[in-house]
Amino acid sequence: TRNGVCPKHRGLDTGCPLKVVIPTESVSSYLGDTALLRCEVSGDPTPIIRWQKNREDLALTFDPDSRLAVLPSGSLQVSRVQPPDSATYRCLADNPGSTRTGTDAELRVLPGT
Repeated sequence: TRNGVCPKHRGLDTGCPLKVVIPTESVSSYLGDTALLRCEVSGDPTPIIRWQKNREDLALTFDPDSRLAVLPSGSLQVSRVQPPDSATYRCLADNPGSTRTGTDAELRVLPGT
């Protein structure tokens, strides 16, 4: 980018390449609590954020009963954390200009008090 403006490649406006603003970090959460795995990526056009659990794509639906939700920021919220949620997660961001894979991060579920 030059002066905040993305250059055109061979006359095509391919948008700005993706940039990880906040990388995903490992978190610990108590059983039954809510965990937040952050993933904030900037780019133009705005990237689509996907998540993987143990390198397998997570099927995220807009079911209100689902415990998993991708927030508008791109972060993954895991509600009512359960033992099977302990895993390695990573976010993937795509836009027409590029694809970025976030860092692997562990979600550790701690026993309730």
